[in-house]
Amino acid sequence: MNRIKNRQDETGYFAERPVLLVAGLFLLAAVPIGMMMVLMYGSVSGNEFSPDDFTRRHFEYQRIPWLDWTISGIEYTDVTPELEQSLTISGLINKSKPTGSKQKTWHLYHDSGVPDSHGCDARFLTTYLDFSDWDSSTATSTPFWLKWNEQFPLSATIFWPMIADLARNEMYLIIPNVMRFALNTTNDEPERFQSKLNELTRASWITSGELDLQLGNYQRATERLIRAQLIDSSSEVATLIDRCRDQVAEFSGIKLRAEAAAKRLESEITAALAKKDRSIPSGGKSEINDKKNSTSKGESLPDDIPAEAADDSVADGPANAASDLMERSDP
Repeated sequence: MNRIKNRQDETGYFAERPVLLVAGLFLLAAVPIGMMMVLMYGSVSGNEFSPDDFTRRHFEYQRIPWLDWTISGIEYTDVTPELEQSLTISGLINKSKPTGSKQKTWHLYHDSGVPDSHGCDARFLTTYLDFSDWDSSTATSTPFWLKWNEQFPLSATIFWPMIADLARNEMYLIIPNVMRFALNTTNDEPERFQSKLNELTRASWITSGELDLQLGNYQRATERLIRAQLIDSSSEVATLIDRCRDQVAEFSGIKLRAEAAAKRLESEITAALAKKDRSIPSGGKSEINDKKNSTSKGESLPDDIPAEAADDSVADGPANAASDLMERSDP
């Protein structure tokens, strides 16, 4: 009978509290479902390209879907292809070493967590670098640009340093035009090749500089316009450079005036505090401190203490000042 009664009691406990039963079942189901969602949709991977030394790396990490909370460390793996390794070993591309506190630069060219690889502009370079020639007789593929370097060795010494320079200045959007021109090269004529490359890149430097000028990026606009001017000088580009420098000088003047105003304000506050401190005699200060200590023991502050001294006591000790105010509020 006792066993039957105990079972009835237990059944009645959950019957009277259905919310607890539902909540328990929900938690039991939510944990495995949540783990499954993290495994299915929480894995993020991608690839990065470094214009400093033409290396690539693959990364992976886990995150909670839709909340974008990273729950694991990022793991990196070097995936530099044969072409990029050959370019640095042969000296066609010189490695750019970060100076000072600057770290190695990495640019995204693929990210599984970004729709349509938005913002991964380096893909405009890596897509062309990954071109390959398929040999049906041997069923193997060879990087296209390795054969191109062998076929046009003089043009290669001009081409790759320019590609590296564009990548290090994040000019990825114009790289496809330059790469397509190199693809159509038929003769290894370095002077003609250089002239055509200069023509392609100069127009892009000017366009990018004008855009930066409109966006207020005056420093970068100046640098890009100077690049265009070095290729072929013109009065129009010189005028744009002067406008950029005038804007930089004006901005620097505003910044200097703001810093001077802040220093004047700081000095005025310091002088005002020093003047207030000198207005209270040294004996009065000791008397105030004595009264302040006695007030902390429960004694009231005499009425003959001046308001400035009372303020000073507040500045000297927040806890004692609070006691003073409480004593004064008593009838």
